[in-house]
Amino acid sequence: MTHTLSIVFQIIILMAAGLFLTTFSHRMLTPSKKILGLSRCSIVLILGFSSWLLPNTPEYINFFFSILTGLAIVILLCMQSAKKENVYLTFLTGILPILVLLFLKFQPYYLTFYYNSALFTGLAITLGIIALFYIRNLKLGNFILFYLTLQIVALILSAINYNNTTLIFAAAVIIFSDALNMFFTYQEINKSYLSVHQEANYYKDHFDDAVRKEVNKRTFYMELSKEKMVQLNRTDHLTKLLNRKSIIADIESLLSDRSTTKFVLFVLDIDYFKKINDTLGHTTGDTCLKNLASILKANAREYDLLGRFGGDEFIIALPMLGYKEGLDFGERLMKELSKNTNPKITISMGMSTYPWDGDTYKQLFEVADKGLYLAKEGGRNQIGYKGYIRT
Repeated sequence: MTHTLSIVFQIIILMAAGLFLTTFSHRMLTPSKKILGLSRCSIVLILGFSSWLLPNTPEYINFFFSILTGLAIVILLCMQSAKKENVYLTFLTGILPILVLLFLKFQPYYLTFYYNSALFTGLAITLGIIALFYIRNLKLGNFILFYLTLQIVALILSAINYNNTTLIFAAAVIIFSDALNMFFTYQEINKSYLSVHQEANYYKDHFDDAVRKEVNKRTFYMELSKEKMVQLNRTDHLTKLLNRKSIIADIESLLSDRSTTKFVLFVLDIDYFKKINDTLGHTTGDTCLKNLASILKANAREYDLLGRFGGDEFIIALPMLGYKEGLDFGERLMKELSKNTNPKITISMGMSTYPWDGDTYKQLFEVADKGLYLAKEGGRNQIGYKGYIRT
């Protein structure tokens, strides 16, 4: 029977050592599994060294104090979990089994020679009730409550040890509870590794897609920025119409397009614009320029070309319009300006037509520019034409 008890104790020590080392080295376990695993250091130290350090102490006393110390460590670690961080409690969980070993090493008289079953049983029940209530309040789960219940049962059985059969039964309860602990601990470890593996596979599977999306996103914003820069380079900052370089380039592109059969070109400026600047100020002059640009946009079609040539001079190209349609557009524009501008402004316009007045930008501009001077000589606020169409 003594040999059987020794084998059972060795099994308990090996299981406790495995649980303790697993819990100590693994960082992904829940707090309750860590608490239960770290409490096994009491069995490893007290039972493991009892045959060497405590040769004269009865086995049931070593067994009782190893479980009792483990229960105390559970309470201390739960206190630490409740307080988040307590260095002194952590220190005590490591040093407590050593203190118990030293206590038993000195062979206290009342323990070695006068075994008091009632005292041991009362101590076991009291500490067990404290542990159960403490764990229940922390809400660490049903498993830890069941596990501690089994430990307390084994503790009470070892306290009322009348023979080796009772002690072996108590040891069997410890083996069963630690086997459950080991099963659920390794299940949790496998679950954590599986979670990490699934997460790694997810990132692996979605990495290329994420990179492609990010590249497309950055490319989109780069293209958008590029388009904005091109637009800014083509646009007059004040009127938001095409600038001189861009309007000339677009007219030349219109001329080179074989589908272009006719269009009207206007060169226009604001009457007495210098006087507006000198008397009302340049801010008012800028307002006049913006008002003119706004009315031009409102009266033009989507594909008409509108540009600021410089100062108060503007160029308009109206595709698919001939001489008469061009005149109608110009007269309608002048009426709009006289009604909807503040301060009120008028314009003089010179007109040329493609292909009758020329087939290059330079030729068309010269005819329109001469028409502008003709409008000014005629009293302004009118359309001048010095082209080749009989009027």
